[in-house]
Amino acid sequence: MYDRDTVIAQRRGGYRFSVDALLLSWFAHEYAPARVTRTLELGAGSGIVSILLKRRGLGGTVDAIERQESLFSLLAHNVSLNHLEASVFPILKDIRMLSAFHERYDLVCFNPPYRAADSGRTAPDEERAAARHELFGSLDDFLRIGGAALKKKGRLFFVYPVARLAFACLSTAAHGLYPRQIVLVSESPADPPSLALFCCAPGDVRRSKLDLSLVTMREKDGAESAVASKILHASSC
Repeated sequence: MYDRDTVIAQRRGGYRFSVDALLLSWFAHEYAPARVTRTLELGAGSGIVSILLKRRGLGGTVDAIERQESLFSLLAHNVSLNHLEASVFPILKDIRMLSAFHERYDLVCFNPPYRAADSGRTAPDEERAAARHELFGSLDDFLRIGGAALKKKGRLFFVYPVARLAFACLSTAAHGLYPRQIVLVSESPADPPSLALFCCAPGDVRRSKLDLSLVTMREKDGAESAVASKILHASSC
């Protein structure tokens, strides 16, 4: 796990977080605005991203929104297990029902479902099915709500498959956002990238400048790379 003090409870038969969540928490912290007072996580699941953002030292408070009651109970439990009740606030709500925000956020992040509702086999368990397929919210829904919640100089972060990179870029532009940084992630130097990490800002994509980079999780000899160590473990581990 990330460090000895971080505890994440999960159900054996339900949705379980993967390395995507660790990548997203590292990336969002790495490219966060200089001063963050309010963060919003959409589709927070069991709370891993919100909790790791705080473990990494992100300032301010986090509103963590989750629609599934089973995952929401885990989210609240994990926040309590990690003694973060004063800074991470679980909210039981369907993101599609969010329309107006009294205050906006410096940082918005999410790990959305990767597959269209009608593509591939749907997992029999609702937690896993909703996490993988766009049954209760598409990337467009996440970008629409996330963009509306963002401050003018805020940043929006998400992780998405490289196979759907063109779709993700078009979707960000359609919602008044543009990618400032995209980091492609591969398992090793010999493997093609499989995931893309997006850092987006509000604005006209035609006037944007994109910083594109690549990280690999393992070196040629199979050893864990230096950046992978930062992603997977606290510096004190």
